[in-house]
Amino acid sequence: AIVIVAALSIPFLGASNFIGKSTNVKADSNVTQTSNITRLGGADRYETSVEISKYGWDKAGTVVIASAESNMDFADAIAGTPLAHSMDAPILLTKHNELPDIVDKEITRLSPKNVIILGGTGVVSTSIEDKLKSKGYSVSRVAGKDRYETSIQIAKQLWTKYPSTSQQVGSDHAVILTTGKQFQYAMSVASTAGNSAILFSDGNTLNQSVSNLLSQDKNLQSINVLGS
Repeated sequence: AIVIVAALSIPFLGASNFIGKSTNVKADSNVTQTSNITRLGGADRYETSVEISKYGWDKAGTVVIASAESNMDFADAIAGTPLAHSMDAPILLTKHNELPDIVDKEITRLSPKNVIILGGTGVVSTSIEDKLKSKGYSVSRVAGKDRYETSIQIAKQLWTKYPSTSQQVGSDHAVILTTGKQFQYAMSVASTAGNSAILFSDGNTLNQSVSNLLSQDKNLQSINVLGS
């Protein structure tokens, strides 16, 4: 079976909620036909994120919101994929200043206690935040001044959730580093990131804040660079 998805990011296709559904793909050189193909898509990126959410979750204690109004608004959603996975939370997409009705209705259906907004007020406005708070959700925002620093704040959330101890290796043991200016590299790795943070460079130089974070991480053992 094959699941075809058209979306900015998928938090590991719903984690445990997908167990038992036709999501496994088997390759055989003797097989020329594929059956049980499921397409997850909507009229636009917002509706597609809702269809993914419906496919993976009946209810969710936490919902993650990220901007997708511009084609360059991919970074927060992708950097937030490991965090969403760690919380078994769907990622729903929004416009900058308006929460699409279909997304609003999906949040209601999921009945979460917590809503996490990724990115600053320039990509997800305070009016959206205030609207969500007025509905009784506990709303928090993970953000920096740009996509590079937002990815840092997301990394810190992961490292707090999965700290390294003398008995276990934490999420700060390894990070993924890729360009924050093209979505293809980051999107290809998001679903395999596990609990590893996804950090961004501009493709040519390493952002100073990202460099400082890496140099201060005493538990860091590997940096997986994606892209040429």
